Amino acid sequence: MSWEQKRQYVAGLTSFYETKRKTSENSRRNQSISYFLSHNSKRLQVCREMFYSTLGVKEKMVRNWISSAGKHGTQCSPDKALILRKNAKRSLVIGQRNKNRRDFLKKWLEELPKMESHYCRKDSKKFYFESDFSSYQEIYKLYVNECESEKENGRLKLSYPIFTQLIKELNYSIFKPRKDQCNLCVSHKVNNVSDELYEKHREEIGKMRAEKQNDIKNAESGLCAVFCMDVQAVKLVPQLNASAAYYKMKLQLHNFTVYNIVTHESDNYVWDETDGNLVSSVFATCIIKHLKNFHARSPETHHIIIYSDGCFHQNRNTVLSNALLNFSKESEITIEQKFLISGHTQMECDAWHSLIERKINKKQINLPSQFVQLIKESRKVPAPLQAHHLRYDYFLNFENISKIYTSIRPGRGIGDHTVSMLRALAYDSSGSIYFKTNVTDEYQLLPQRSRFPIENVSPDCLYKEKIAISKKKWDHLQDLKKFLPADCHSFYDNLPYKT
Repeated sequence: MSWEQKRQYVAGLTSFYETKRKTSENSRRNQSISYFLSHNSKRLQVCREMFYSTLGVKEKMVRNWISSAGKHGTQCSPDKALILRKNAKRSLVIGQRNKNRRDFLKKWLEELPKMESHYCRKDSKKFYFESDFSSYQEIYKLYVNECESEKENGRLKLSYPIFTQLIKELNYSIFKPRKDQCNLCVSHKVNNVSDELYEKHREEIGKMRAEKQNDIKNAESGLCAVFCMDVQAVKLVPQLNASAAYYKMKLQLHNFTVYNIVTHESDNYVWDETDGNLVSSVFATCIIKHLKNFHARSPETHHIIIYSDGCFHQNRNTVLSNALLNFSKESEITIEQKFLISGHTQMECDAWHSLIERKINKKQINLPSQFVQLIKESRKVPAPLQAHHLRYDYFLNFENISKIYTSIRPGRGIGDHTVSMLRALAYDSSGSIYFKTNVTDEYQLLPQRSRFPIENVSPDCLYKEKIAISKKKWDHLQDLKKFLPADCHSFYDNLPYKT
């Protein structure tokens, strides 16, 4: 038998009865034990010594087994049964109390403002706290303060391990990750990718970086213009130091940066969530208008190269490709769009995003216009950063322009090249798009699959009015007005919201 089977067997061969005779008035023994052995399916009572000798057990071991028998459904004394019932009842009360505490903590965590990751929403279902918490300890301290404020209502805090366990169960996080780490490189570190495939990957990275350096040299020689572009991590206004701000939803701000690598001109296009969403037409508007302004100032430049990551709704999609192709035809210039390898997309504009982060760190920002002003003040040499505060009527709907290409996928069937494999696109003034899946290959003509007649249609306004936020967010912003100067209140009063 196993030890558990032995314990149950011994407990089943014993029973309790009230002591019939006490040798001393001070005796504490109220119960006696009867011992039995099984013979022909009958229980025969035997003496203690025979019981111990027959089974080959010690007295202390038997008494320990018998004392815990009530927990496992075997016989126990009435007093022991009463104690066990009291313990079970106490455990039930403690369990219910802990459940109430967990429910309170879960509700408290759900009320903290959260948002999806801009960079990993396709691959991750995590939600990230809007407030810039530096650690889980900081959130736990906030939770403890909340429990202290409700101590009169009997609110007691849970331990830190249970707190962190619940955060993991709810799939929350304090960090807003960027996809800076390459999946293939990380897999190679743990020996899940062969050395041959890894070396090929590193070779491709080297070729892309060499291609970029070569384009920069050509731009310095006046043969072309080279830009890089990226979106900064989402910012929130108002940015406050008050602890009450942790519990309130705030207005999201977006900053899309287009940087001229040679001239070091950096244009930052800033808008809040009531003026525009993160859709293809919004980014296409910023890019096309920026290129038009550049071409108007430098009409002698007939070749433009744009470097970016491979974000689909931002840089690598049919809407932007058709917009760039139309601009190429109108201006009679050649445009190249080159996509850096995922996980190795470090660009020059990232340095300015870091500069902006340091400028706004620990500052109170009451309005989006203050954020725009801080961007302008972030750099002095060689020139201040340019910041453009955009309204909803700035954005154009490039979904409705003439669609020469309904798809930018090079292949058609299973196993053919997909959009994610594109390494470069080239837009010719003749109205054709060329592609490369390897940066060192020659450009090939992209298959044209137009289902509609080509018409010269100009884009109209993407939004006719400001975008309404939720009523809950609007209420939260109203609650935050008590921490803001009076001249800022009207901005939040006039924000549209869904009724």
